[in-house]
Parts: sequence; structure tokens; C-alpha cells
Amino acid sequence: MKVVEKGRFPAVSVSFLPLMCNHCERPPCVTVCPVKATWRREDGIVVIDPHRCIGCRYCMAACPYGMRYLDPIKKVAAKCDWCLSRIMRGEKPACVEACPTGALIFGDIEEEGSEVRRRLSQEAFQVIKPEAGTGPHVYYLGLDLEAVEAV
Repeated sequence: MKVVEKGRFPAVSVSFLPLMCNHCERPPCVTVCPVKATWRREDGIVVIDPHRCIGCRYCMAACPYGMRYLDPIKKVAAKCDWCLSRIMRGEKPACVEACPTGALIFGDIEEEGSEVRRRLSQEAFQVIKPEAGTGPHVYYLGLDLEAVEAV
């Protein structure tokens, strides 16, 4: 979560920008992995096989969103995988389920009648760093452009 403060005291406002792996259409982290430990599943989720990863950090350097990190215990690359094990059980990702304001929505944009598809068809949305050409799949409604520039 990126906390963005704007203004000068006493007129200061704070906004919160949830940042996560964008599960890109064209993920640069996949193309740079020398051992093919990262790939994009057919459903669009970008995953890492921790047993194949050698911890070279190429994927960390390639991610324009800075969403990769080195697991301090396993010494391999890690990132959000939308709680893949939960999805496989038909559950929502933990962040979506735990969000107290309902600000996070998860679903298949291709699925007729899905909430995410409905919201994106009715409201203006933006993605972070579209100029990177990755085709990010995390969409922001009412995105504060100043917050994005701070990323």
C-alpha cells in the first residue's frame, strides 16, 4: 500500500494506493527469467515456481512496477499470485476478502456478468504505467494521477 500525502499543513490530504503485481499481458519478468521459473498461466495469472528459481533477481529488475522481491528465507523471487491456492478452491484472494471498505474487486473480465466486467464497463479506469507496454491487468477506478506519479 502506497501512502500519498498531498498539500501543506494544515491542508494535507492522504490517499492510499494499493500496489500489487499487475499480472501483465506481456510480463517482462517472464522473458528475462533464465530458468523459466516464471510464467503466465492461461488464466492470466503470472506465477513463480520457487523450486526452479535461482534467485538471480533478473525478474525484479525487469518489473516496471517494482512488485517482485527476494524472499528473505527461501532466497528466491516472490510476488503476489492472487492467492492462487484460494482461487483454485473458488475463494477470493485474501486482500479482497479482508478489505474493510470493499475497495478491491477480483474477477474475470471476460466473464459475462462478473462484477469487475460490469464496473469497468460503467466507470472510467486507469492502469499504472501504461507506457511500459506490459498490458497490466490491475485496473484503478478514480485513480489520483499525483499518486501514480509518486510510484
